[in-house]
Amino acid sequence: MTPKRSLIALLLVLSFGSLAWAEVEVHKEYYPNKQLKSEERYDNGKKEGLFKYYYKNGQIKKEVNYKNDKKDGICKYYFKNGKTEKDLKYNKNRKEGVCRYY
Repeated sequence: MTPKRSLIALLLVLSFGSLAWAEVEVHKEYYPNKQLKSEERYDNGKKEGLFKYYYKNGQIKKEVNYKNDKKDGICKYYFKNGKTEKDLKYNKNRKEGVCRYY
């Protein structure tokens, strides 16, 4: 095996090995009526990805994106009837740009 191929093989082994150590958890919480209340994803203890929250009637309440434990991207909020209430954009936990209210 050439030194270049040996290095590539070593890098592949190390990168796949580090994936095994990553701890991804999905937390789900429920209302007493057994309706889903929230879905949250944590990667090594930090908020990561799309978090969803629901009303007791099962309608979506809000969707919040997280990246590296901070709000990042479009966050959508909904009325109890399912219609969009507002869209807010975040960049590293700070509101950015135009907030749209419906």
